[in-house]
Amino acid sequence: MKECRRAEEGEPRECVALDRIAVRPLALSEQGARPFVRVDSLAISSLCTGECLDAAAAFVAHVTSESEVLSALLPHAPGNPPHYLLPALSSLYENEDLREQAPLYGLLLSALEGAVPAEGRGLNRRLRAIGAHLDRNVLGP
Repeated sequence: MKECRRAEEGEPRECVALDRIAVRPLALSEQGARPFVRVDSLAISSLCTGECLDAAAAFVAHVTSESEVLSALLPHAPGNPPHYLLPALSSLYENEDLREQAPLYGLLLSALEGAVPAEGRGLNRRLRAIGAHLDRNVLGP
């Protein structure tokens, strides 16, 4: 373990050294451990036309641009950790700033190869149930 600090708290806390972190698949069925991914999406109402459509399209282009997504991923202050969201923009995994400031993205990218999109009715409810089960029975208190 190494000491690290959160900029907003300034209090020391224990952190795991990066070379001690690994990523491995977790089998959720008898069919193996093929990872699944879920992508947030933005939608524009079909009632939005003219200026509304232009503004909505500009907003979507802005918030999904590489620079905006990168800004959301990188630490916002010295000493803060990166956010480790999983960007859908594959080019970001090769971004030098991101790889330098958030080195675990290399491990995460290799773990995502071959991932399939998660879909289905009641998906949020089912994923939350799986998470609760893992919290109780695998990760423990």
